[in-house]
Amino acid sequence: RIEGHICLCYIAFAIQNFVLQKINRDKNVITEKLLREALDKMQVSLIDNNGKKSYLRSMPSENEKLILNKMGLKPILPIQTQEKFKI
Repeated sequence: RIEGHICLCYIAFAIQNFVLQKINRDKNVITEKLLREALDKMQVSLIDNNGKKSYLRSMPSENEKLILNKMGLKPILPIQTQEKFKI
């Protein structure tokens, strides 16, 4: 289990390092702390209203918008039906 934990920590560090390098390619904009804070605040909730399921997302911060833009990801709409929601 210790080896698995170390492996998981290394994978997380490698992914974090990749994301930071891609975001900060032009200039240092986001630090490790700001990246973690932005990712912690990103939330999507499934809401069931009389059998109709929709997704409700949290209000995006400026750092979140920057991360999504630099990573080439499409932003999620504030409210979206389950049929139209694709990751």
